[in-house]
Amino acid sequence: MSPPLMLSPSPPSAPPVQVPTNYTGCETTIVGGGAGGLYTAFRLVEDVGQPAASICIFEADSRIGGRIWSLRNQVCHTRPPKSRRER
Repeated sequence: MSPPLMLSPSPPSAPPVQVPTNYTGCETTIVGGGAGGLYTAFRLVEDVGQPAASICIFEADSRIGGRIWSLRNQVCHTRPPKSRRER
């Protein structure tokens, strides 16, 4: 008989957000708070001049950043790919 399946606990959910009383909705909706979604929102604000408060970013995870994780004080043990001269 195989051992029981162990499930990891789900991450803590984000605290509820207070919605301002003057909220009128999203003019632009961005699905995904990864690098692409955040950069798109940034470009809309900087280049188009859209107010940041009119952009809604929806992220499924409890943190933004997508697959980007910071590693601090870590040593990379992988070697970069060989150049053509080294082959």
